[in-house]
Amino acid sequence: MSNPAYTRNQMCFPVLESTFGTAVTPVGANACLITSLTTQAAQPEIARPDKTGSLGEIIGIPGRKTSTWTAAMSMAGNGAPGVVPDCDKLLQLIFGKAATIVASTSATYGLDDANLSASIWHYNDPSTVAQYVAIGAVCHQLKISFGGDVPTLEFTGSALWVLDSDQLADGTMDSIGKGGIASWTARPTPTVNGKPPAGFTGAITLDGQAYTTLRQGSITLAVARNLPGDTFNSYYSAAPVPGLRAISVDFGLYDDDSANLKALKQKAFNKTAVDLVFQIGTVAGNRWGFTTKNVMLPAPTLDYGSDRRAMSFSGAKAHDTTIGAKDAVTLAVT
Repeated sequence: MSNPAYTRNQMCFPVLESTFGTAVTPVGANACLITSLTTQAAQPEIARPDKTGSLGEIIGIPGRKTSTWTAAMSMAGNGAPGVVPDCDKLLQLIFGKAATIVASTSATYGLDDANLSASIWHYNDPSTVAQYVAIGAVCHQLKISFGGDVPTLEFTGSALWVLDSDQLADGTMDSIGKGGIASWTARPTPTVNGKPPAGFTGAITLDGQAYTTLRQGSITLAVARNLPGDTFNSYYSAAPVPGLRAISVDFGLYDDDSANLKALKQKAFNKTAVDLVFQIGTVAGNRWGFTTKNVMLPAPTLDYGSDRRAMSFSGAKAHDTTIGAKDAVTLAVT
């Protein structure tokens, strides 16, 4: 009798690679609790264009290999100030470098132009079902959402290939797709830390003024790290190349007649850049502070859907202070 794979028994172990496309074995400390994880490989059939004298199609040839991945999770800190959260490797993938650590105080992620890659191991119980690893995984986007019960992080990217244990055991997989894996690594015993803060607690500072009327918000960090898929003599994409970074901010709050809010709206209409700081959580070791600089706010949109009139600012864009400053967004976990 066959054994089913239950989705509740899914676990994620992301590990940074020293060489793009060469898989790195996970250990228990690499574990990262997830809400969802999808790793998807694809290889289309290339239709043969020749005429055959018939209206039917004949079999084509294998096309190029591509892969994508998406991981979502609660915004959980380590629980101790100055220690990186369990999702550290994923944060490094999108920001481009390791966090700057101040002992017993903070772990701060800033932007960099490096194109880091990772092996994202994807395990399920029982161990006899197919296990997966996204080899040469790069991150294109991180969406941070807050204001609800649980604040969340959602990472999206592409990969050189998604290998599974059945492909490896089959023996026909080529060396690039194997990523240097000779035998499958059994799932390590996971070590996980911390818990998420309530998504509706923290401190919100918009243009230097504190607000307690925020309803919800999100920050999206997108980086065009492309895996060139038009190289010759390989079914696989080439190593990642850098592209444009784009940081957008969306948030909604209740309307009122305060001088602070009136000034913020006026800066939106005048297209005057402002700095926005969103701190999620209030407990040391689990405070997530996102600072976005030089944000050009759009004109607010009014919302009459609740008892109090509300307004939203959607699609605001953050910018570096100067060319090459790489400070449009930072994350400090304190």
